[in-house]
Amino acid sequence: MRWAGDSGLRRLGDPSDRRSSRLTPALPITSSMSAATSSGSSRQRSWPSDHRTSFTQAERYARGLRESPYNFDGRRAPFLYSTNGEIVWFHDVRGPLSRSRRIAGFHTPQALREMLDRDADAALERLLATPNEHVRLRPYQRDANATVERALADRHRRILVAMATGTGKTFTLVNQVYRLMKADVAKRVLFLVDRRALAAQAVRAFASFPRGPRPLCGIHP
Repeated sequence: MRWAGDSGLRRLGDPSDRRSSRLTPALPITSSMSAATSSGSSRQRSWPSDHRTSFTQAERYARGLRESPYNFDGRRAPFLYSTNGEIVWFHDVRGPLSRSRRIAGFHTPQALREMLDRDADAALERLLATPNEHVRLRPYQRDANATVERALADRHRRILVAMATGTGKTFTLVNQVYRLMKADVAKRVLFLVDRRALAAQAVRAFASFPRGPRPLCGIHP
């Protein structure tokens, strides 16, 4: 699952970075570079055993920014990055429950603007307040949705739902996708299956939900 704003990731060394930075107004972002070491003919980059310690320098930069309109518990930037040149960690410091996490590359300016413009707390509150009343739902499916949504509200990003064969896993997850998109918690969700029959089953399940301003699903073989 991709949360709204997570789509624009740019890997280290992407040549489009320079072009984009000239065209897009800068956002207050801070980053820190860990020490790099080389050994023999192969280069290896060091990394602290606890990656959270690598944010110390980024935190210091964020607190030292001047003329920034942002202030999140003394940090004058909403987004912090830490990298050793190969691994990139990201921390959205706007909320107290936000956790740092490893990402594939730096976000694009457009993705940063999308994250900055949306209120994740309000979206999660809408999700929790939205009645889960689809006529095809069974009580344990509602319980599964409620558990997932509570975990998301606590800022968990990796959630495993295990259900027995025949208990309606597909419909449970399709209903979850619909609720996430309706509340604007997610804008794009990758629903991955390993057989065309399962894809067709998912499409039929999606068809039982009201159509919004954008298509709810599409098949990409």
